Amino acid sequence: MTKAEFLLQLKKELVFLPEQETEKALSFYSEAIDDRIENGLTEEEATADLGDIKKIIKEIELELPISSLVKNKIKNSHKNSGNKTLWIVLAVCGSPLWVPLALTFVLLLFTFYLVIWTIIAAIYAVLLGFATACIGGIAAGILRGIFISPANGLMIAGAAVICGGSFLLLLRPVNALTKKLIYFTAVCAKKIKGLFISKKEAV
Repeated sequence: MTKAEFLLQLKKELVFLPEQETEKALSFYSEAIDDRIENGLTEEEATADLGDIKKIIKEIELELPISSLVKNKIKNSHKNSGNKTLWIVLAVCGSPLWVPLALTFVLLLFTFYLVIWTIIAAIYAVLLGFATACIGGIAAGILRGIFISPANGLMIAGAAVICGGSFLLLLRPVNALTKKLIYFTAVCAKKIKGLFISKKEAV
């Protein structure tokens, strides 16, 4: 497949995107083909190296917001004349059922992400607390040791050093846990988005 053929087919498959987003995608893949040609590949080899267009479309769809995917799903369903009557019936008669369900789904999804990011924020708040206690404790220990009681100041400074050690000890595993939580939310988002991508497109 030549570059022109590839971009033409890609443009036909990207009808669900706004025109501006379509142009961005075409420009990106045009440059990707040009880069491969500059590295010594032919046009056919360069387009083949990008992979199957259906898979490219799926990746582009997975990057879209869920609201856009739902809108696209509804739009495509409306195009099917066999579904028009069904959509009218569902819209009129089924609204008392599907509207609360849709709102519940959105709220559950929002709550899920809120919980995940609250956990991440809480973990870093604890780390920040250890770091602050270390710095403030050492300063307070030195001042108390000089002006009030050396033994008392040493005890405060020692507790501050323990806080600093806890900070350093937890920093690496906390960063690793945060990356896993972020990866987990990204995977969940892709799974949810996948529900709104037809099997034909996912091939």
